[in-house]
Amino acid sequence: MITIAEDKTFLVDQRGPHIGYMAGVDMVLSVKEERRAKRLKRQDYLRSVEDERKRAGTVADIAAELISEEESNTDAGDTVADRAATEAILMQLHLVWLLCIATSNGTTNR
Repeated sequence: MITIAEDKTFLVDQRGPHIGYMAGVDMVLSVKEERRAKRLKRQDYLRSVEDERKRAGTVADIAAELISEEESNTDAGDTVADRAATEAILMQLHLVWLLCIATSNGTTNR
């Protein structure tokens, strides 16, 4: 007769399925963990792609707004200075866009 409760619990546990046994690797658990890791990695990738798409959309919206403002502010006869100012703004926006892409590519785990 076993009088120690801990020993009795251990022996009762041994009768059932050995889910947490130490004699090897729990294959069912390892498969679940691998699937979870793949799923989380895929979610992170999709989230980064979505963030990059939103950033690119924001830069494009700013560029469209600035171009429309420039077009509404100019008269029918554009001067060379107006064209140069518009081109300078577009170049700055292009550089911002490239910086956003470079930043997102540096932090994305693919």
